[in-house]
Amino acid sequence: MFAAGPVHEVEAMQGSRAELPCDVAPVEQADRFVLVLWYKDGIGTPIYSHDSRGTSKAAVRDWADTEALGDRVYFDLDASPSALVVRHVRRGDEGLYRCRVDFKKSPTRNARSNLKVIIPPEPPTVRQKDGREVWTVVGPYNEGDSLDLTCSVRGGERRSKLNKMQNQDHITSL
Repeated sequence: MFAAGPVHEVEAMQGSRAELPCDVAPVEQADRFVLVLWYKDGIGTPIYSHDSRGTSKAAVRDWADTEALGDRVYFDLDASPSALVVRHVRRGDEGLYRCRVDFKKSPTRNARSNLKVIIPPEPPTVRQKDGREVWTVVGPYNEGDSLDLTCSVRGGERRSKLNKMQNQDHITSL
């Protein structure tokens, strides 16, 4: 079970990248972080570590669990706040992550991020009343004629929005 406290909500489209924040800035200027460990819910051991306990930058060691995230992950110290970056996000990456930062002098700090992976739907299909698929132009129709189109979308997760437009003006969202 992860520690209590705020949870950073992070959303990423499947195939894109996700940045899970982890503030490694010490409270005292004379202090510095020495070890960052990342955990994912359901996995009892770390899935990623950034170890700077050595005395030089060359001694810094990064490690990633090949089964959890493999070579799709790195720790970005230049981000503000620092972040675990997951490239090519997959459905299985979704879940609660915990960052544990050990400092040389200060107490350990924990932060949590909940990654939600958005699975996009297939491109929409628009059909006329007679069932013919429409790609670009609909019609011809005479002025005053009724227009009946059906838009369908397959796949995806999370509710999508449909915007109705007329002459480049937004009419409504469904």
